[in-house]
Amino acid sequence: MASQISYETFNKEVAGMRSKLLRVARSILKDEHEAEDVVHDTLLNIWRSRERSNITNLRAYINRAVWVNSLKYKAQKIYLVPFEPDLIEKHGIQKAFNEEESAFDLTPGELEEALMKLPLAQQTALRLRYYGSMSFNEISKALNISINTASSRCRYALQTLRQKIRIHYKKEDKNVK
Repeated sequence: MASQISYETFNKEVAGMRSKLLRVARSILKDEHEAEDVVHDTLLNIWRSRERSNITNLRAYINRAVWVNSLKYKAQKIYLVPFEPDLIEKHGIQKAFNEEESAFDLTPGELEEALMKLPLAQQTALRLRYYGSMSFNEISKALNISINTASSRCRYALQTLRQKIRIHYKKEDKNVK
């Protein structure tokens, strides 16, 4: 259907939806300019791919695309936030580094380096969980994945981090088990 839509028809459909699309994106992103960017980029991509797509309901497709792209943009934005040691202290994460039962003296920089070596999906889930203080339910909605997948990604990321940190410290100190 969309491949047969003329530019004028597409613009007419979009014109009636624009304010709703902006509201949807703004409710997710909490920023007017970012919402406008996401809506504009989404509409442009839909228009460019209209001949390759098999869209049966243009209005529903556009609504869903803006919603999904807003969530992706938000997740990417959270992932791309630069590492700040003050943020760790603010959320009480530094306390875990200083506890006596901790086997290693891991600096926030070393933790960030280990995080960067994880697969992107695991990094994102872990950052949302611990830096964003989001529940697995919130993560699943933000990334459009199941709750079990969000939980698994965090679990596997933590397992990988533990293993990488042990290996790193075993190389430096032969006494660490």
